[in-house]
Amino acid sequence: DRRSRAARDSRTRGFNPQFGAFTPQVFSTAATNVSIALPARSIGDRLELYLTRSSASGDAIAAPLGWTPLDASGLTGTASSFSRVYYQDVDAGNLAATTADFTGGTSTESTSLIVKLTGCDLTVAPVANATLQNSNGISTVNPGALTGPNAGAVQRNLWTVYIGVASQDSLSGATPSVTGFPTGYTNTGTSTTTDAGAAANGCGQGWGTKESVAGSDDPSAWTYLPAAGGRALAITVANRGVIG
Repeated sequence: DRRSRAARDSRTRGFNPQFGAFTPQVFSTAATNVSIALPARSIGDRLELYLTRSSASGDAIAAPLGWTPLDASGLTGTASSFSRVYYQDVDAGNLAATTADFTGGTSTESTSLIVKLTGCDLTVAPVANATLQNSNGISTVNPGALTGPNAGAVQRNLWTVYIGVASQDSLSGATPSVTGFPTGYTNTGTSTTTDAGAAANGCGQGWGTKESVAGSDDPSAWTYLPAAGGRALAITVANRGVIG
């Protein structure tokens, strides 16, 4: 009846942002441009795109119209790699696009990941931070604590963690890869690309999500290979949910 339906609606209103799908992609042939395939989506979804390049000293990539970068300085690696995060809120103007074409930069291998989210508060931008591990002989990196996008007293956040790993050191003998995730995160996965001419060159990525009503989160460390000659950038992003 109407009363039971109203009670049920009141319980389901205001859920956390919901993870919808991950779309990973690898680019094993070095190039300056990457054309990233977009997943099926609906108006009101939010897409987050993580892009890692295996050998670039800075971010010379030009994002397509409608993709907003998060924290341009803090999410850019140095020396032999960088990772960047962009986001886009889906509306009628971008619903039909099948690719996101990022142009420019150094000709390298790349990995990308698109996260599709539903139930985000689209009036509040996501927030992010990152930690770069740029020293040889180390195989862990901690993305560090992040305070969520607090637009009120009530918190309903979805936390996304990501790591981009790169190596151009053929002496390391190890393909760049992710070997361990921060604790408490689910929907985890990895993908890796390598240069056909040198197995230890290329980049890898890993990811996971967590729903929480906490106002902040401090993920534990990632582990990755190679420890020698490898570079990694660990990123945390928080998206605020619609509060009912």
